[in-house]
Amino acid sequence: VRSIGRPSEKWQENALTMYQQRIQAMAKLTSVTHDTPRRLKHQRSSSLIELERDLLCRDLPTSSYLITLDERGKSLNTSEFMHHLVNAQRNYRHLVFLLGGPDGHHADTRSDAHLVLSLSCFTLPHMFAKIMLYEQLYRCLTLMNNHPYHRS
Repeated sequence: VRSIGRPSEKWQENALTMYQQRIQAMAKLTSVTHDTPRRLKHQRSSSLIELERDLLCRDLPTSSYLITLDERGKSLNTSEFMHHLVNAQRNYRHLVFLLGGPDGHHADTRSDAHLVLSLSCFTLPHMFAKIMLYEQLYRCLTLMNNHPYHRS
């Protein structure tokens, strides 16, 4: 998981840590978080989005399946998401999730992605989206392992 922006409150950090530990009990999870670039009064948001793209996409591992989180992306239910991840793992060594900053993703980040995924039709605060992603990753792993966490 590669993201822009750090938790601003302790409860956010606690939730992310809890899900990271749960995920890591079943799969390898690497998280790279970059500080949100400082917004200046007369700076164009497009230049910030380009900078964030460079941060997120720098040194991507070879054979990476890119999933960009964007509110304009495809909506999947948990079962569909789990099957999508299973199929992606068959052909790619790394699944990389990209969470952009407050102004969203660069158009190239969306077009380069194998999947542009929407977590909700609502606009979510950045940390809510990251926590929701981690929860769904954990839920998918429990489904893959026939763990009773997910009730369908």
